[in-house]
Amino acid sequence: NPTYSFNVSLDRDLVANFVLQTIEITATVEPAEGGTAIGGGTYNYGDEVTIAVETNEDWAFQNWTENGSILTNDKTFTFIATANRNFVAHLMYTEGLGENGISAKVYPNPAKGEVTLEGENLSHVRIVNAFGQTVYNAMLEGDQVRIDLSGFAKGIYMIHIEAQGGQAVRKIVVE
Repeated sequence: NPTYSFNVSLDRDLVANFVLQTIEITATVEPAEGGTAIGGGTYNYGDEVTIAVETNEDWAFQNWTENGSILTNDKTFTFIATANRNFVAHLMYTEGLGENGISAKVYPNPAKGEVTLEGENLSHVRIVNAFGQTVYNAMLEGDQVRIDLSGFAKGIYMIHIEAQGGQAVRKIVVE
């Protein structure tokens, strides 16, 4: 019992015994075949915990969630263990997001600000976020175009590029 009451009638030596509280951290990946979550386990109360995700080939990280709410779009997440927690890393399958008649480059990737699109006779670009929402849409002219992504939230985006002769889809990570 954390509380002990007594009448003072003589000298006493009292000893309080404490046990360090342990915290369970669960880190999983959804879908499971997309990669591996690192950092789950048993920790002591107050420990600094870092969880991370390693994606398999053709898979891209989207975000970490807890109880269905997005916590971060960063692959690595650090916090202090104060309660049991359950994290899910959401991944997206990206195989087959290649060319359909054109060759196109997007760089740098990952990006923090401006990206460059290169391809022959570029005509249109559309950028879609991880929720399938179009967040950028523009007509293009030329073989090289720069797009400012500095106002974009961190995460993974799909860039749909159209040019004379076909189209291509590229994945870009905004940091």
